[in-house]
Amino acid sequence: MRKPNLRLLAVTCSFLLVSIAFGQLSGSSFAESKKSKTATFHYVYDNTQGFAKESNGKVTGLMVGIMEEFEKYLSEKEGITVSREFVLRRDFSKFLDEVREGAGGVFGLSNISINEERKKSYVFSPPCLDNVLLLVSNNEVPTLSSLDDMASSFNGLTAYTLNESSYFKRLSELKSQYYPNLKIETVPSESDVMDKLRAEKAIGILDFNYYLEALQKRYNIKRHPVGDLQNDQFGIIMPKSSDWEPVIKQFFESGFTGSSRYSQIISENLGSTALKLLNSVRTN
Repeated sequence: MRKPNLRLLAVTCSFLLVSIAFGQLSGSSFAESKKSKTATFHYVYDNTQGFAKESNGKVTGLMVGIMEEFEKYLSEKEGITVSREFVLRRDFSKFLDEVREGAGGVFGLSNISINEERKKSYVFSPPCLDNVLLLVSNNEVPTLSSLDDMASSFNGLTAYTLNESSYFKRLSELKSQYYPNLKIETVPSESDVMDKLRAEKAIGILDFNYYLEALQKRYNIKRHPVGDLQNDQFGIIMPKSSDWEPVIKQFFESGFTGSSRYSQIISENLGSTALKLLNSVRTN
């Protein structure tokens, strides 16, 4: 009897374990769920403050609250009972990859801006919330009075951002129009951007909720209002093959975003200061 090749066996087992750990996420499709009256959802998140973040063993946030209401809607309208699993991906690019490569009931919960480029790779829910992209920096950087002065006022400063993000797109636009020699470096997460801004004279782009977090924690980070960009909205992403998009659209169109419960979810997770900031930017 031939002895087993232990080295080959070990390599094969390792390969299988890696495949399982990093395999495609696959949740229930709506077609399957409508028949079985049960659904399994995978909620992929990246620990985004106010949107989907784990604390004390529980994941909470704006997007989590919205999906909980969607689950109730499915129970009431379709008789479907949902079981959920949260999947943490701390790196933003890996978070996006996980959702893009998923199938069925896979949902990406974060501060994801809706744009035409992303629509090529994902299905989006209707807009969940208006957003403002803010130009921010270390407190030691002089406040910018005009975008035309970027090259002189920010001379020699590095801009930090996330790859494949609306932040990167915004910085690239500013670089093209106002500061061709701007150096842009990418980091894994918004928290890393804030760490860079706190540690050195540098600039970046952040969503309003991260700026509010910086204010609450008294970080040495400031906002440059002339760089505010208002034409942005957040949505929940799904794999391109997902058949849940029409259903979640019906949920939103049922009056959810005009309900008191929707306002309560925003207030609970982002606070009244967030609404004040959004309103103040819109009126400027």
